[in-house]
Amino acid sequence: IYLTGSRSTWVSIGVILLLLAVHKMLHPKYKIPKKRMFTIISAVAFLIILAACMHSQIAEIWDGIYHRLFAKSYSEDMSYTWRFMAAGTMISQLSPFSLRTYLGHGYNAAANYMRDMINIGGRFSYNVSTVDNGYVSILYDFGVIGFVIYCIPLVQSIIGIFKDSDKNECCIDCIILTIMLSSLFFEAAYWASISFVLMSLIGFKMYYIENGRRADAK
Repeated sequence: IYLTGSRSTWVSIGVILLLLAVHKMLHPKYKIPKKRMFTIISAVAFLIILAACMHSQIAEIWDGIYHRLFAKSYSEDMSYTWRFMAAGTMISQLSPFSLRTYLGHGYNAAANYMRDMINIGGRFSYNVSTVDNGYVSILYDFGVIGFVIYCIPLVQSIIGIFKDSDKNECCIDCIILTIMLSSLFFEAAYWASISFVLMSLIGFKMYYIENGRRADAK
């Protein structure tokens, strides 16, 4: 995860860990099984010893993360400024009185618009032909209706993390949420491989829930 240098991945996983921590705090009755206590204590002890032996390497990794996140100011980091500028441009094109706002402009319309803006120069000098925000791209391409449909797994996975009593189901929700959060930083849904994994996870979760209901019914 560290070697990817992907801030979107770091942020997504950070949000997941935060939600899981909140989930645990909201369920104070949860107790660690005695059978696992030895394994947990051994793992913690091993990590402490490993950290002591690899102090310099860990410090180097921390410096790399800090530099990647905070080395440049907001105004100097084109990765940030481009995303906000591109997203603002796309949203400004939407009008509540236009049917296209609700039905969309068509597949890949946002990327084509960005590409055209780059070709004529001006403030679009980052030379990236995408908005780098999957939610804004879907909102522009498929309208409000498509945007709402795309956000359903996001909302369901967040609710699921807090409501799931089944650990396997909670794990699936965490993976789905990680993919959905990464869409804030690039067009995840437009990558065939990522869409395939996302749809497979959603389908597997539905299958898992349905099988659980049948088992309870018996």
